[in-house]
Amino acid sequence: SSISQTLDLFGLGEPEFTLFPENLVVECGTWNDSAQPEIGYEDGCAQTTLSYSDEIIAGSCGGTYTLVRTYTLTDDCDHEVSQQWTVEVVDTTEPELFNIPASNITLNCGDELPNDNVFAIDNCEGITTVSLTAETFPSDCGYTFVRTWTTIDGCGNSSAESQTIVYIDNLAPVFTFVPESFIAEGCNPSDI
Repeated sequence: SSISQTLDLFGLGEPEFTLFPENLVVECGTWNDSAQPEIGYEDGCAQTTLSYSDEIIAGSCGGTYTLVRTYTLTDDCDHEVSQQWTVEVVDTTEPELFNIPASNITLNCGDELPNDNVFAIDNCEGITTVSLTAETFPSDCGYTFVRTWTTIDGCGNSSAESQTIVYIDNLAPVFTFVPESFIAEGCNPSDI
């Protein structure tokens, strides 16, 4: 005698993630949205496909944002399981100033102020605005001139650089006008 048994294998379980990345917080300029983390999964009984979709949520300042990536496992039995991975892109780095002129230089009074071409670049926003302030501090034979360049990015990160120039008065004064001499005759010198 014999016994036969027929087994219909279907619906043996939904697919499931076995390896999924931790959420990240990364600095602006260091992240590539096309980066793919390692994902592991098991299927139940049917062929399983992994897909994903992205949503970008604008941040509160500058070029910051949050990437919400939804990974979905779909099998041939129409089972579907999703899980979200988020990457928050922040800006905590101050912009960098370039072309700051040499500091602690000494010039003669009357010399022209050295030209500058200072600019700033932010890791999140690219080129940022630079402002310039200046202060003068008198001394016995000249003065000290300090100019400061400051830049602030959209997230409030700022940086500043200064140049100090000491102006020294080592030139003798020069007359700019001398009246012609004349002879006063028959006059009382006190009348001149």
